[in-house]
Amino acid sequence: MITIQNNKRQRRILIFDSAFNLEDSNDFLREMFDAVFIFTSSPDEAKAILNAINPVTSRKCCYKPFLLSRDLKGQLDEYDELVDCYTYDIDDAETLDTVEGIITHIESIGLQADDNRVLSGNLFFVRLYRYLISRRIYNLTPELNSLSAMGYSIPIFELFYRQGAYSLNEYIVFNQSLLEKGYIRPVRFINKIYLCPKCLHSHLLYIENCPHCHSSNIKSEEVIHHFRCANISPEHTYNFGGQLRCPKCHHLLRHIGVDYDRPSVVYTCYNCEETFVQPGMSAVCTTCGNRADVSGLTPYDVTAFEVTPEGCSAIVSPNIGFTVYTDFYDNYMEFDRFVARLRLLSQLKSSGNTDADIVVVKVWILDAQEETCTLDADFVSLICKRFPTHKVSSANNMVYIRNSVYAGDKENNLTGHELTDRLDVILDKAATGIAPGQRICYAVSRYEEDIEEFINNLHFTAPFPEKTFPYRPAEEGEASATIMPETATAESADLTVATPETAEEVAEEEYTEIENTEEEHPQEETEEEESSHGSLSVLRGIVIALAVVVVGALLFFLWYTPETEQSFMPMVQAEEMYPADSALEDMSADTTATEASDETEELYETETPDEAAEQHGLTTEESAEPVIGETRRGMYYVVEGAFSRKENAEWQLRKNAESRPGYDYSVYKHGNMYIVSPYCSADPAQCEAFIRNENLSNQVWYTEGKRKEDGL
Repeated sequence: MITIQNNKRQRRILIFDSAFNLEDSNDFLREMFDAVFIFTSSPDEAKAILNAINPVTSRKCCYKPFLLSRDLKGQLDEYDELVDCYTYDIDDAETLDTVEGIITHIESIGLQADDNRVLSGNLFFVRLYRYLISRRIYNLTPELNSLSAMGYSIPIFELFYRQGAYSLNEYIVFNQSLLEKGYIRPVRFINKIYLCPKCLHSHLLYIENCPHCHSSNIKSEEVIHHFRCANISPEHTYNFGGQLRCPKCHHLLRHIGVDYDRPSVVYTCYNCEETFVQPGMSAVCTTCGNRADVSGLTPYDVTAFEVTPEGCSAIVSPNIGFTVYTDFYDNYMEFDRFVARLRLLSQLKSSGNTDADIVVVKVWILDAQEETCTLDADFVSLICKRFPTHKVSSANNMVYIRNSVYAGDKENNLTGHELTDRLDVILDKAATGIAPGQRICYAVSRYEEDIEEFINNLHFTAPFPEKTFPYRPAEEGEASATIMPETATAESADLTVATPETAEEVAEEEYTEIENTEEEHPQEETEEEESSHGSLSVLRGIVIALAVVVVGALLFFLWYTPETEQSFMPMVQAEEMYPADSALEDMSADTTATEASDETEELYETETPDEAAEQHGLTTEESAEPVIGETRRGMYYVVEGAFSRKENAEWQLRKNAESRPGYDYSVYKHGNMYIVSPYCSADPAQCEAFIRNENLSNQVWYTEGKRKEDGL
């Protein structure tokens, strides 16, 4: 029997008593009925019908009220979650109120029926949450269930999980995304459970095993401590003819607590015959057979949660399919959410659902005292803007950038270097916006096995950054980055070239306009813009020409200043103020400045390295290229500067030799760094005495040598 009847309130009720293919039938369209009444007294038949026709996954019955015969009340288990009312008559008061209340509520919240088939777990969750909202069910509490894959389950979720509507990974990821967006919120903590890292099932067998061979064929035995001779050994060594007798002194042990005690238990492995005090513990999944150490199990917090008002509005919205997933990949996220996402990714990686390696880049700023600086909001915004496809977070005076490297990328040699290469360019530009004496650092952290250790390391800066970017003044035509903290003062550096304010404004305006055009509106320029850019190019050429002249004068001053006694300049400050070969690079920046170029060429043609050395009071040997050796273990070196580039170290050596004549300065290869050292000794105390007696700066230290393969 299949029919459609009107109730007293003119709602059309589809009534049938056996399963049929409603979805593909052209005789019953979705618009032809408002509710469904399954009139059967068989629980098995009712369950079979609800598997195919229900208010969640069915296209024609989506969100519509479902009525069942009162004979089935209490016999449908989890299927009871899909039934709105048990009745014999579609016109009784309770049934009328139930049907009318559901339809009215759906209309009031603007919930529209879905015509699409449920083809993925994510689409199913959207459909299920909409159904719950249509029934005014906002609070969801997982219940202990021995048949549930995770041990705890929400009944209606468990019903569809058994039908294969979604996977556990999809369930965790989707709910995590709703939690991060504030669409759901936890209301009560229930329990912390541990799941199989491969399939996320909770049915595990915990097994004690040998820490050496991992066999579970082990036996425990108590240890006896004999007070008289202090002998400690397993109990079986004391067994002599059924009596406890010390194997060391052969005295009879009579009273526990007087003659002896049993302080601990010892284990013996019958497979490898090793003896140990603490056995290992592993877990075997009864579902997939995976065996893992208990420390590698996936922790999961079971909580009761509720759908928030914001969540109701967003989920009911027709654009939820786009909103949730687009916002799920928002660029910036709070640090606790950032950490939660890392844990989630580690779970997916452990279960084999992704082959991506997790990489996090930490960026921070150090002042002259090697203290971390509070990051300005503009600095965080800069990172977010430059890395729009990466997750970004900030905490602990650091900015974090997450990157994923997939196995396919590794095969193509794309191992994440493009991220650091781009970061080098961005941070070099950003170095013009920090205060003098500060430097920007970054380090790369890669997830290996222990996610908790990986997350804990994110809270601390790395002792040896991958690269550092000291403060540098902006070059002519280059706009300074506006990321300086409010507490810092913008001091002009000694090498800043004074230019007319109008030219500076024009250059900055040109840089900003070009940058915005390239990033936000990559379209063809109009004729008016082309003429404007031509004028700006002329002004830029004039500014660069002035810069070249001034730089040439500075070079002349640096090379021809008569020898005078100078105070020692710290390595970090010297590297920041006078980066190696920066002047030479600037000299070749503009070939249109012919007069400045001629002066520069004449300067270098008339001055040889030997003549330059004589001007500074150095011998030819001192001005020659330094011989670079490697530091050796057992020797200690006084370090006046450490550099990642050999050219910087050589430049610093010449400056130190000029300011402190009489010292035997050398450049050494120290792991991945080059160090400038005036003194070395096999006795570290001698290095300390050298630093103390010479009143060297507190930025000078000493270090032990190491082999090349050890790294710094």
